[in-house]
Amino acid sequence: MNNNEYNNYEDDQLNDSSDSSSESQEENTTDNNNDVFKGFFAVAMALAGILGFDAWRARRALKKEREKNKLFQEALKKHQAEINALKNAKKRREYMDKLWEEIKSKSEE
Repeated sequence: MNNNEYNNYEDDQLNDSSDSSSESQEENTTDNNNDVFKGFFAVAMALAGILGFDAWRARRALKKEREKNKLFQEALKKHQAEINALKNAKKRREYMDKLWEEIKSKSEE
């Protein structure tokens, strides 16, 4: 081998080794990008789960509150009908006072 052939051979060897190192760097970069994407995806899923649970809990509390208000309104209508049915003003006042005391005692609980 003459000197030129030897230099060309060395250059080819250097190019081959630099090509393989750049390929491995590209693979490492791709792997790192995939790991980052997986990490973001995991965090996003956890956040979605937490927010979904909070929304479910808020809907449940609102539903309970609406049901409680509905029952209260029904009881109020029923008691108002009984008050209106009483002819005597004294009996009506006694019933209203008794009802008011019951409401106060239940609200204190």
